[in-house]
Amino acid sequence: MFSSKYDSFERILSAFGDRCAGLGLHKRSGQSPWSGDFADKMNRLLEHDLLNALAVSKDEFEPEDTDWYSIGPVTRLKDMRRSSAGLHLTTFEMLGFVQAKTQASGNAMRDEIAAASVGLLCQDLGLKRDRLVVTYFGGGLVLPGRPVLGDDGAWRSAWLKAGLSAAQLVPLKGPYAFLLMVGEGERCGAICEIAYRDEFGQMVELGTAIAHEYVLHCAEGDCWKLRNAARGIYGCAYGLERISITMTGLRYFRELESLRYLARMVRKASRQYDDAFGLFVDDVFSVVDVTRTLFFLLALNQCCRGEEVHATVRSLQRRLQRKLQCLYIEELGTLLSELIGELDEDLSRRYPTVGRVDVLGGSTWLSSWNPDSYLGM
Repeated sequence: MFSSKYDSFERILSAFGDRCAGLGLHKRSGQSPWSGDFADKMNRLLEHDLLNALAVSKDEFEPEDTDWYSIGPVTRLKDMRRSSAGLHLTTFEMLGFVQAKTQASGNAMRDEIAAASVGLLCQDLGLKRDRLVVTYFGGGLVLPGRPVLGDDGAWRSAWLKAGLSAAQLVPLKGPYAFLLMVGEGERCGAICEIAYRDEFGQMVELGTAIAHEYVLHCAEGDCWKLRNAARGIYGCAYGLERISITMTGLRYFRELESLRYLARMVRKASRQYDDAFGLFVDDVFSVVDVTRTLFFLLALNQCCRGEEVHATVRSLQRRLQRKLQCLYIEELGTLLSELIGELDEDLSRRYPTVGRVDVLGGSTWLSSWNPDSYLGM
């Protein structure tokens, strides 16, 4: 039943794994969706702690920590209200590979990353090379009061060697293509965004390549400075779902068969969707998106606890209830059980530690549910 529904995901994961194995990288287990590094306690990036430690510390690390690839969930709450636009998910799956090397090998690493990325997207997955567009650091001021930096010609050269034309390369000046996050010890350096112009004419961002060769240091008077990193952090990360819609000729995430299947379950349970002639299509997809996010956060929770975590889960539950109210769904428990069963079937393929969860979180908010009232909580 699932073979056709998840074919594109499986093809992408297989090609990505083969590419990384060809680079001699170690496979790393998927991370927890929770992290103490961020204010909302959600992991927004792959292995953020580890990569900062590699950039800052001169200690020895195991090869499994310095040269690896992984797939893991990434949650960005700011994207929740953009999910209805079609190209954002609150929680998405990120494929990434990283190598921590001396900066003397920086140019060679850029060449390797560019070749691997173009090979994966075009040779392995069938995207058209002439539709790729890549930005690179074009120099400029990245920190107030600091010297202006020159452009990263090595990245431009790497993408040209990988088969892109000069017209497909766009220099971006300033901090956007250089700074990832601002904070003591945060890694930074030249960044490339990899995008694809699809058949609908929209530009879809597929991935981000990094050459982080500096770390941030806060000097006296809150003045930020750049310091050379102990190791350069080189790699690339891709969005699984974005590659999937691009290679299958779809325009929006909601058209992915795996998500359409969940949406059909929600529409079937709704007492008012059909009568409204599709007016609630955004609410249907929001139910899918929030339920999926709760599943990731609870099923893969490697025990990050605290008031922030509880508040986040409760907030997501309340948003889910509001959307379900709009759709006038009576058998709420039954619907959520069916959605979770489907998600469990899908995600347990990629995350061996996944556990079937109660999206209701053991809370009592469902007991006050009244399908004939829109007052809610």
